[in-house]
Amino acid sequence: MFLLRLIFTKLHFVIVFLLYGCAQVVTPTGGERDKQAPELLKVYSYNKNKNNFIVVFEFNEYVSLNKWDESFYISPPISGGVEKKINGKKLIITLKDSLSQQVTYFMHLNNCIKDNNEGNVLGNLNHSFSNSEKKDSLILDGTLRDSYTKEAIKSSWVMLYNSHINDSLIFKNKPSYLAKTDINGYFIFPNLNSQRYKLVSLTGPDLKLNQNEKISFMSKTISAVSDSNIILNAFSEHDSNNVQTQFILKSDSLVKSTNSSLKIEMQQNSNYIFQLIRSDTIIKNSYFTEKPYLISNIYSGKYMLRCIFDEDKNNFWTNGSWKKRRQPEKIIYFPENVNIRENWDLELIWDIIE
Repeated sequence: MFLLRLIFTKLHFVIVFLLYGCAQVVTPTGGERDKQAPELLKVYSYNKNKNNFIVVFEFNEYVSLNKWDESFYISPPISGGVEKKINGKKLIITLKDSLSQQVTYFMHLNNCIKDNNEGNVLGNLNHSFSNSEKKDSLILDGTLRDSYTKEAIKSSWVMLYNSHINDSLIFKNKPSYLAKTDINGYFIFPNLNSQRYKLVSLTGPDLKLNQNEKISFMSKTISAVSDSNIILNAFSEHDSNNVQTQFILKSDSLVKSTNSSLKIEMQQNSNYIFQLIRSDTIIKNSYFTEKPYLISNIYSGKYMLRCIFDEDKNNFWTNGSWKKRRQPEKIIYFPENVNIRENWDLELIWDIIE
């Protein structure tokens, strides 16, 4: 009798346990997380009055602004202000200016919009429009980089001025067109006419030349009809002497003589400065006015190889000057590290491709 009760009790326990297990409350997962950025459904625009042009962007979900001040710009820049408002699934932009009928406007809105729920950012959102039936379609693009390191420069203004404007008025007057470099230093003017322009860039937050910021410019006027893939080399006039001093101080500080050498074959015969660099230090600094370009007594190891086109023959890299309208001397880097082995003679063929 006791045994039967025990078995019954155990069975009862098991049954109750299973019932309770089946009745356990589980919080709903709510489905997969939304990873999609808002989708643009349509754009329309209209003149509210003479000085208020309205552009409306309508999306498939509720949206909010994201990094507006650092991402948004309009080209050509307008004299009046830009007002923006979110109304549910709509972005409403008011341009408080009387727009020209002679140009095509371009709004850069990349990364300006995100959804309300998960904060998914709409990375690619641009819009071109005209205040007339005419719409320009020529494209001018390029890359902005540091003239010395060749590293890409992001978030910098690139400006086009009409070719007839005096250089002294550049940075004092409003540019004809405006662009901003992306993370790779790339810029694009997507809706240009066939006129010729002066091209300049600034690394500062505004469109004025400040003392410590870097500038670049094209020595000749350009046109979207004939020019593309432009390379701009930015420099700071304020740092010119410091850079040259660094060359002198570092160039001979770590040189160790061995029997290794490096011979560089180049098609051009010119004035060159070849520099072997390791850990950001110039280990070897060699000047040449003619072939052969032979660097002797090199300590073994891996180096970065830099070539400076010494156009003014002063044995230094000469920085650019906006005041003198002088471009910085050209610098190029060998595409691979150079491996110098002890007691070896190495020969490199260098085809110059900027």
